[in-house]
Parts: sequence; structure tokens; C-alpha cells
Amino acid sequence: MSGPKPICAGCGVLMTVFGQPMCSECARMLTFAQPEPFCHLCLSKGLTLKGGLHYNKTGGYAGKCSGSSA
Repeated sequence: MSGPKPICAGCGVLMTVFGQPMCSECARMLTFAQPEPFCHLCLSKGLTLKGGLHYNKTGGYAGKCSGSSA
């Protein structure tokens, strides 16, 4: 007997079961999702960001930005 086969609402490829909108792989990825990159230095006053690096007012290196991909 074959009937309708629900497709995952996450990936749209794998099959799932009625009552479970996402496959187990997509549900696992949502559970272990990493937060967006956040940089405390970006919130510091007096620092500028150039090319993924922070500099102070006199042009000295203040640290790499942990929120940028550069």
C-alpha cells in the first residue's frame, strides 16, 4: 500500500512522516545551529574596523574582528 509521502519542510528533499514537518537531519541541524558571529570589539568606543582588523584612534592594532569573515 502506498500513499502520500510527506517531504521535509527544511531541505525539501528527504521524506518525513505525518506530524513531523522536518526530517531528522534538518531537525538536528536546527538544534545545533551556531549563533551569528559576534564581536565585542565592534561595540567598543574609539575603535575603527578596516579589513577585519580593529584599530585604535592612533592607528594601533586593537584586535581581529570576530564578527567578520575577513
